[in-house]
Formats: sequence, C-alpha cells, structure tokens
Amino acid sequence: MVCPWHGSSFDLQTGQPATGPSTCPQPRYEVRLQNGVVELRREQEPGDHVVTSASLAEEPYAVRVSRPDTFPGQDADAPAPRTATAILYEHHELMRRMFERMLATSGADAQRHELMRTLAAELDIHEVIEDAIFYPAVQRVSEDTEIAYAEHGVLADLLAQTVKFPLGSQEFGAHLTALQAAFLHHAGSEEKSMFKEAARLSEHRLLALGAELEQLLEKERTSRVRHAFRTLKISLLENI
Repeated sequence: MVCPWHGSSFDLQTGQPATGPSTCPQPRYEVRLQNGVVELRREQEPGDHVVTSASLAEEPYAVRVSRPDTFPGQDADAPAPRTATAILYEHHELMRRMFERMLATSGADAQRHELMRTLAAELDIHEVIEDAIFYPAVQRVSEDTEIAYAEHGVLADLLAQTVKFPLGSQEFGAHLTALQAAFLHHAGSEEKSMFKEAARLSEHRLLALGAELEQLLEKERTSRVRHAFRTLKISLLENI
C-alpha cells in the first residue's frame, strides 16, 4: 500500500512501513462478514498504548471539573478562553483565505509580495505552535501525529521551493497551487481526525492547551528576533 501524498509504502500483512518518509506503522483490522454486514475489529499491536479512562486520568490537567468562568490571572472582561482545536481551526481558516487571495491575484506588485511573506510567516508559525504544544499533548490519543510531523516537513520544503521563483512567473503559480493543495490536505486531515480524537482529552485540558497556543502564537508574531529571522530566511530563499 502506497501513500499518494508522501510516497511511503506499507506492508499489507504487518502494517509496517517498507519505505519512508513515514516511520509509523498503520493499524491492522480483523474483518468478517456477519449477517450481510462487514465488521471490523482493530488488532492490538505489540507495545501499543491503550487509551482507557484510567490512562486519560493520568494526563496532565485531565481533571473532570466544571468549566471556570475565568482562569487564574484572567481579566473578567477578557474574551472567553478557547480550546486548542478552536484556535488551530481559526488559524487554518486564516491561511485558507490567504491562499485564496494569493491565487486570485497576479503580478509582482508590493502588496502581493507582502501578502506572500505574511503567508510564509504564518505557515512557519503554525508549524512551530503545533509541533511544540499540540502534537505532544494529543499523541496519547491520536495515531496521526507522526504523519502530521512529516507533513510539516513537506510543507516547509514546498514553501522553500515556491519562494525561489519570481512572484509573477508561471513556475511560482504552479508551486503555489501545489503548496495550497498540500496545506488543504494537511489541515483537512487534522480537522476530520486529530481534532476529533483530541476531544478525548478533558475540556479543561483543551482550554489549558488553548491558552498556551495563544501565548506562543502571539509571541511568535511579535518577537523581533523571530521576525528578523523569517525575513532573512525568505530573502535568502528568494535569491537562490
């Protein structure tokens, strides 16, 4: 079996990866036909982490408590806290709109150049906040984190290739379309699978993760050092 996005191949008997970039085995299922209905049961892999109510109770912050009106240190008039998945979905939507605007315009004027730089920065920031906070937290309840890490690498490679071309060139347009397709696949997969699996954590834990994500998101956007680094990196790539 071959992944159409990343080219990884897997053994149909064992589920183990035969060729990379994936290093994560695919789940196997017992199949039977019962009264005209196809039934599936996942096989337990050796060493698999079994998610139970007891194991979830050991997850940091996984305490079953009612949602507080405010968090410690939060202004009562401040916006209500949001879950990690709500914040990441909003960021996905922001980048979807940015891709649409880029592809709806043409040429190489200063406004489009700035929009592309902003999109590149937001893609980089999104990778940072997911890799640092969200993926480690949901790894215990989702099998998708390993492939999500790999997809971040693919997006970074596509972005580096895209910004090398002149903004108004056909090559740039083709690479931007490919980058958009890869991002839409990545974001859609997270929303349909990983985000739903993250709901197995407690609401309190998801709200705490949301607060961490918002803090890091703001820090990444406002840090002068990080901004200078991204500007330099994009400038160097554009001149290769």
